[in-house]
Amino acid sequence: MDGVITQARTTAQRAIDQTVAYAHDNPDKALLYALAAGYVLRTLPVTRVLGSVLRVALPLIKPAALCYGISRVVLRRRD
Repeated sequence: MDGVITQARTTAQRAIDQTVAYAHDNPDKALLYALAAGYVLRTLPVTRVLGSVLRVALPLIKPAALCYGISRVVLRRRD
């Protein structure tokens, strides 16, 4: 598990470093891309999408937690 977290942090840091380097090399393009991304995110129905995801996910949390707990018990009994 620690290896996965370390790899994710390394990948995220590499992406951040590349983004910063691109912004330093091409500040005008980086600004235009940021403005375009902000406009797109502003016009998307983000609250509706998140609300829909939560409406679907919340009822599934209890059964998923129960299945996870049962699988943990079964794995411990095997050992």
